[in-house]
This record gives sequence, structure tokens and C-alpha cells, in this order.
Amino acid sequence: MPADRLVRAAVARALRDAARQLELERDGQALRPSSRRNTPSHQGPETPRWQTWRGFVLDVKPIAEQVERDTGKCRKTDVCTRGGWLQKTLNRAMHWYGLDLRADWPPFGWDPDEARAGGVG
Repeated sequence: MPADRLVRAAVARALRDAARQLELERDGQALRPSSRRNTPSHQGPETPRWQTWRGFVLDVKPIAEQVERDTGKCRKTDVCTRGGWLQKTLNRAMHWYGLDLRADWPPFGWDPDEARAGGVG
């Protein structure tokens, strides 16, 4: 009869959790999943300097040029490692500024003085 005990314990746990949830809802403190997580960002890159096109270019381009000088290649993984970013972060910022992830890499042609608005990607 150990399975019966396990079932009773699971039911008791579910009832306790439901009662707690109702109590919190009544108090206005319901347990809700984080609304921040898994939602698309509409305010642009979280890296403060990358919230402007100029800051993004002036952060990424010099590091890419240094990687090119040191290794003879300009791979995103190397640039991200040296810059301390995740490649996913760089890709999202590129997408935010309307850049093609393959065609617009490496960033040697990016102009920091170009008038480019984010959120177009």
C-alpha cells in the first residue's frame, strides 16, 4: 500500500498549495509567473550603451577590429568572448537595429553616425 500513501501525500500537497494560492489571491498577492520573463523586449537592448545605434557600434566595432588583427578572422564568438557578451545578446541587438545576422557581419561597414532607429528588426 505504499502507492496509496504516495497518492494521499500528493493530494494533500496539492490541496495545501491551492489553499495557499486562494489565501494570497484574497490578500492581493497572488503567485503569478514573472511577466518579465519570456516576453519580447520592446524597449531595445538591455545593455545600456547598446540602446543607441552609436553606442552599439562604438562598443562592437573596435573589438571586432582587434579580433581581426589578432586572429585574421572576425567571428562573432570571438568578438562576444572578448567583449564579455553572449552571442545571443549580440544577435538580438543586431536584429533590433534591422541588421541581417549573416549579411551585415562583420561590423566593419557599420557607421556610428548613421541615423538608425531601433526596433525595426
